[in-house]
Amino acid sequence: MYYFALAPKNFKKIFFVLRDFSDKRGCTLAEYYIATYSHLIPESVEIWEYSESLSVFNIYDIIHID
Repeated sequence: MYYFALAPKNFKKIFFVLRDFSDKRGCTLAEYYIATYSHLIPESVEIWEYSESLSVFNIYDIIHID
């Protein structure tokens, strides 16, 4: 996420994740990352999750609370 903070403000910043569901945690890798590290994700970053088996994208909205 540090590299995203350094990128120019006019660039579109996309963090692309391949979908991987954890039975142990009951969520996907992207969902876990957002829940655990949301404080490190800059507001301008979009998180896209792609499921190869379903050929589907999920785009997550990150809500920052100050």
